[in-house]
Amino acid sequence: MKKLANSPRKAMAIVVVVIFAAVLLVLGGSYIETVRQVQTSNPKELDRIQANFFAQGIQKLAILKFKRFPADFYHGYLHEKARLAGESVSNITPPKPWDIFLGKDNTPLQNSSALKAGLSTLSKYSTNYSLISNKDYTQDVIEIQVTVDMKTGMEYQFKTEIGATRVAL
Repeated sequence: MKKLANSPRKAMAIVVVVIFAAVLLVLGGSYIETVRQVQTSNPKELDRIQANFFAQGIQKLAILKFKRFPADFYHGYLHEKARLAGESVSNITPPKPWDIFLGKDNTPLQNSSALKAGLSTLSKYSTNYSLISNKDYTQDVIEIQVTVDMKTGMEYQFKTEIGATRVAL
């Protein structure tokens, strides 16, 4: 009679163990799937974060250069704008004023190989200035755009606008 009483308990214990094992299997499978999805997105996020910080640094250098040499910026920018519009500016021999201001490949603003050596995923980058508005050289709004190309094939563009008002002393 005692053997009959223990049989349902043993059967219930087996059912509980099987259900517990199934729950653990489902939780383990969902954890593995979550980890697999996170691993594919993390390198992309790392590229984006690295490009963002890099672009912010380049933008700060560009702002500093504009603040330090505003006359060179205006001279070069307006000369380049006139040249692109087809106006005759042939009396200036190379190098052109805009190329002198940008510094081309000789400065960190235009793809210096020495600066990008520490960034293994960075392929190339460039900096572009746009003069959005100015009022007789007293009030400026300038847009600085940094384009960063990563070796992974992703291209990121970061823009910042700065406004400045000069007061005559």
